[in-house]
Amino acid sequence: MSKDVKNVPALRFKGYSDAWEKRKLREVSDVRDGTHASPKYYSQGYPLVTSKNLTSAGLDFSNISLISELDYKNINKRSRVDKGDILFGMIGTIGTPVMVHESNFAIKNVALIKEREAVLNSFLVQLLKSPAFINYIRNENVGGTQKFLSLNTIRNFRFSFPTSKEQAMVSRFLEKIDSLIAATQDKIDALEQAKRALLQRLFDQSWRFKGYSDPWEKRKLSEVTNLITKGTTPREKGGRGEVNFIKVENLSKNGNIFTTSKVSVSEHQGYLARSILQENDILFSIAGSLGRTAIVPKLVLPANTNQALAIIRLSTGCVEFVATYLSGEAIDRYIRRNPTVGAQPNISLTQVASLQIDWPSLHEQEVISKLFARVKDLIAATQSRLSSLELLKKALLQDLFI
Repeated sequence: MSKDVKNVPALRFKGYSDAWEKRKLREVSDVRDGTHASPKYYSQGYPLVTSKNLTSAGLDFSNISLISELDYKNINKRSRVDKGDILFGMIGTIGTPVMVHESNFAIKNVALIKEREAVLNSFLVQLLKSPAFINYIRNENVGGTQKFLSLNTIRNFRFSFPTSKEQAMVSRFLEKIDSLIAATQDKIDALEQAKRALLQRLFDQSWRFKGYSDPWEKRKLSEVTNLITKGTTPREKGGRGEVNFIKVENLSKNGNIFTTSKVSVSEHQGYLARSILQENDILFSIAGSLGRTAIVPKLVLPANTNQALAIIRLSTGCVEFVATYLSGEAIDRYIRRNPTVGAQPNISLTQVASLQIDWPSLHEQEVISKLFARVKDLIAATQSRLSSLELLKKALLQDLFI
């Protein structure tokens, strides 16, 4: 039996068993929209929020347009935004419901939902993130180059809701999950910031581990490698086979290699033979997203790559140190100074070979590498926790609503 045959959700809190009431949004909430006009923008004035300013983390004022006091007052005569209201993108970026915690701005092409007695906005803002509403607007939004959702479409959304007491319980529970997600994301951001600081301070040698004081040497990458090359585009375009084919988009910003396409063994050993990867090769992106770096682990082999990734095979030194160095600010600066500007930014293998690396003793390289390995593991573990929380939230939105 479907969970909504009796108009109850699949998952409920203990003590609640009554059927939920079904109504259109227009019948239980005051749904309006902001201005559709294009007021003049100024360097100073009142913020004008559009769908681009609505994010999963809340309102983003970092890229906000400013309007005059007169336009602000005129817009607010019909659609004044108050604390506790819900905003919802109608044009361009459809969706992303946001609960308002401040009210010193006007809105344009954004739906404004004001609370009435029957449905709490704290419950409604979670419902608007649920599969029921997402599927509804996916079928209803129209447009060519720019998608839009009409105000009547939003107003006519038919949904079910329980008593105010049960609404409050559902919303408080989901808000706790949201707080955990936000706190976990903050932890990831803090770890990333710490990693950036370590990359700068350790590699400019303003920070050193105790017991190390010898000056670092200068080495060109070509002086510490056996091989610097790149791959090419497979002749077979199907993306099928037994061998992993790694592209720039398969390298995460944290140096991991994930989901790849495939090539055949015959092509891997034939046309692509020069770019057969080995364990501990360093992949370094030289086209498009410049400077993305990863170490090839045994588990992805056999593997090959294309011309957007340089293959760096060391003859000496610690591979983790070199890979970390290549992902740092020093290399970012080099890339910004030396891009070959064409259809997309790129650097040549000659430029890669001439990259200059500050080179400590092997033991100090290993100590530095171990620190970054710990930071990387912390980031990965925290990202895994974030993914689990997001999956939990998705499942709860599916089962706590009808």
